[in-house]
Amino acid sequence: MKEKKLTPKQLKLLNALFTERTIQDAYKTAGVSVATGQRYRQLPRFIAAYDKRQRALINATNNRLRALSGQAVETLADVLNDPEATNTDKVRAAKVVLDTTYKNIELEELRRQVDKLEREQGKNEY
Repeated sequence: MKEKKLTPKQLKLLNALFTERTIQDAYKTAGVSVATGQRYRQLPRFIAAYDKRQRALINATNNRLRALSGQAVETLADVLNDPEATNTDKVRAAKVVLDTTYKNIELEELRRQVDKLEREQGKNEY
């Protein structure tokens, strides 16, 4: 059975949810009542479309951040090495570097643990 697509009103609400500041504003922009908007937002096909759109937005944002990360690291290095930078600026830059490094180490360790668990799970399945 083929899944139904969103109706034009549902699609309008979906778009509004990503452009308006509040859910109430999204309902108004889409031209639906609060009750109808709430009902639409409970439909599995609407939830799936919303999740897909949100994942795409997050992926686009992450790609943009990755593209800017080299420049950001250079900026932090410039602040740390700038003899005219205030101590406050240097401490802030150092904190960003250290916090980010620590988070990356934690994430890498979690990734290794997940990989290990997946390998072990794969061995137990066969």
